[in-house]
Amino acid sequence: MVQRATQGCMADHPALRAWSEIVKVELGQVNIEVLKNRRASLVCCLAGLGPGGSNVIAKRYPAPNGLTEYRIYREVLCRLPLTFPRHHGLVQEEGTGFCWAFFEDAAGERYSPQIQQHTMEAAACLAVLHTSACEVARDLALPERGPRHYLDYLSSGRNRIRRSLASAVLSGEDQGVLAELAAQCDAVEAQWELVERLCNSAPQTFVHADLYEANIHVRTGPAGVTLVPFDWESAGWGVPAIDLALEGIDLAAYCSIVRRVWPGLDLRAVRALSAAGRLFQLAALIEWESRGLESEWLRRRMKHMKYYQSAMSDAIRVISREAAQ
Repeated sequence: MVQRATQGCMADHPALRAWSEIVKVELGQVNIEVLKNRRASLVCCLAGLGPGGSNVIAKRYPAPNGLTEYRIYREVLCRLPLTFPRHHGLVQEEGTGFCWAFFEDAAGERYSPQIQQHTMEAAACLAVLHTSACEVARDLALPERGPRHYLDYLSSGRNRIRRSLASAVLSGEDQGVLAELAAQCDAVEAQWELVERLCNSAPQTFVHADLYEANIHVRTGPAGVTLVPFDWESAGWGVPAIDLALEGIDLAAYCSIVRRVWPGLDLRAVRALSAAGRLFQLAALIEWESRGLESEWLRRRMKHMKYYQSAMSDAIRVISREAAQ
């Protein structure tokens, strides 16, 4: 559920209490805009409370996720020649297992796969990210984000879907969609060796692993456009396939840049990586969505599952075509 209404809040709001622990100042009434409100996370914009009167993004999420993202900022992102929102600090929420993290507002406009300037900048940004972070992150023991990680997602989501098929809250149509999706997961799993082979041509590096339109902003200035990715809690170490599944990214432009560092990575290999990355992306989405299939509130969840079932058919066709070349 996303809320866009701005409301005045007093200093007893938990985000403000946590922010006051960082800035060491008592806060009065400020405007708070709720950007995202889900069971596992709450994201707010604190108007004017950052350095120089800038906005601050406050994110409440499980403490392990917050600590992972904080580590990514401190040990990786600060050493790369790219633009990222500043991480202002982290506050543990006592007794809940959650924490509050505070970030510079990424500002700018949302990334659009329909805008060529955005897709070209995405290619350049990811090319620099992957090639420059390779040495920076190599010895940091980051979470694994290679083919094996997404095969585990595929298996977990498929198994959970199959267990849910007997649920009384599912309609006959819903059961049909889920049964077909589970069968598609079986088919992909049976060919996973092929997927791994398509990934073998690429070096391992640091990846964002959760790139969508919603967590990339584009800033425009006198020097041109700058891509600003955020939400790094899923980042880790693996082949760059998952990032190359970003919708709209100009793969030829990406290839022309990374070949300066990785001359063995040609456009055919980059396209194969993107195809594998789309399967990885769908496996992660299906696994996440499958966690709520026992809920009574299934309309939105099943709408997503229907989309994934259609998208999986397309992804299987593309991966088969890439493997045949």
